[in-house]
Amino acid sequence: MFDLQFGVSYANNHSRQRIENDEVDKDKGNSLFVGLHPGFTHFLGPKFALKANIGAFGYLKSKDTYNYTSANLDEYKSESFSFSLSSSNIQFGLSYFF
Repeated sequence: MFDLQFGVSYANNHSRQRIENDEVDKDKGNSLFVGLHPGFTHFLGPKFALKANIGAFGYLKSKDTYNYTSANLDEYKSESFSFSLSSSNIQFGLSYFF
């Protein structure tokens, strides 16, 4: 049986590194993905099923800030829609139905 799985993921990162002249390099960023993952479900019995999802169709928004020195602050923002059926984005699962 073909199915679509809805997914949301959020990532947040911070890094801090001391550089020359006692200045601190502070980098931070975050990203949000909202999308659908197409897949297949194979029922092994009335309550158990194997699931496989491959690829995704979704929206990604990210913002990264790089603070190399007190006088040098860079900020990058991006928004994109994507569609992929790549085998590098595959998920397997086992489901139990009540």
